[in-house]
Amino acid sequence: MSLKSEMPRPSVSRSMTRVGRLFNRKGQPGRIPVGHSYFYQAIVHHSDDDLFIGDTDVPRLKLIRLGPNAVFAFDDEVDAVIEGLRHWRDKSLAGRTS
Repeated sequence: MSLKSEMPRPSVSRSMTRVGRLFNRKGQPGRIPVGHSYFYQAIVHHSDDDLFIGDTDVPRLKLIRLGPNAVFAFDDEVDAVIEGLRHWRDKSLAGRTS
């Protein structure tokens, strides 16, 4: 009996999303309503020189590479980006109407 078979298997919970489901694809809306190029250019974290999305105070999304074709993002971080952009939008709209 190998050591691998003796170890208990961790419970699987859905806490990560494949990157392909985050942006719009042909006929399929993503969780963040932008295209592939803009997603990688503006939303994804590439370096510590540019931590925020555009002129906002919303931090960029950090991705996890688990394999050559397996790139994921934590669901809570995706939700934080969406909520941060929503909060920034509402704050900027409130400044215009006042």
